[in-house]
Amino acid sequence: MPSPYSQAADAIKLIIDTEWAVEGWTAIHDNLHPAVGQEGTRIGISPEDETPRPNNMIQNDIAITVKFYRRWDADVDETKKVDPRLISEHAFRFQEALRTATTSSTGAVWYFNLVRLRYPNDPTGNKTRFEADLVAYGNNPALLETT
Repeated sequence: MPSPYSQAADAIKLIIDTEWAVEGWTAIHDNLHPAVGQEGTRIGISPEDETPRPNNMIQNDIAITVKFYRRWDADVDETKKVDPRLISEHAFRFQEALRTATTSSTGAVWYFNLVRLRYPNDPTGNKTRFEADLVAYGNNPALLETT
């Protein structure tokens, strides 16, 4: 049986791959390096941490980061305009895709929430990327029950 993180990451990958199928962009299971994007758009999914809920040990919280890095041009030109609305539109599509997803829950993963969006600068200082922090919720696989 796959880990709870793997199940959550696979569900997120399916959502991303479906949403950006027309563009031909697919997500990969990787923590993308900040320099990524010169060759084209890359989308990575990676784990941050897993913790049981302190006041409810049957619940497992799985923190996941999605990095959506659009193509950026390495030639620095301070007069070139890069409209940050373009990446914010992709971030909005991501939010809508999460909201409307029809992925089924498993015993390990029930659902997930988007808890934060960031728009870090690309290596040239432009806004061509977003990073999304999600938390997946599910059963705590380490819970030991006694009778």
